[in-house]
Amino acid sequence: MNNNRNFVRDFIYYLQAERGLSVNTVESYKNDVVSFLDKTQKDLEKIKRKDIEEYLDILNISDFSTATIARKTS
Repeated sequence: MNNNRNFVRDFIYYLQAERGLSVNTVESYKNDVVSFLDKTQKDLEKIKRKDIEEYLDILNISDFSTATIARKTS
């Protein structure tokens, strides 16, 4: 899962340096990605469509607002 950590680090860098997003926005995206990776318990390159669909099902039955689910899946 070291690959996942590298991906998250690179993704955060991209959001900050390339996209110029605010600290709060970057932190939200980071939390969303880490949450997804924690739920799947897989290396990024082993994640399948089914894993994504299951995560979406979890989000849809949760108490998250529509806006939060949209951000988590963006």
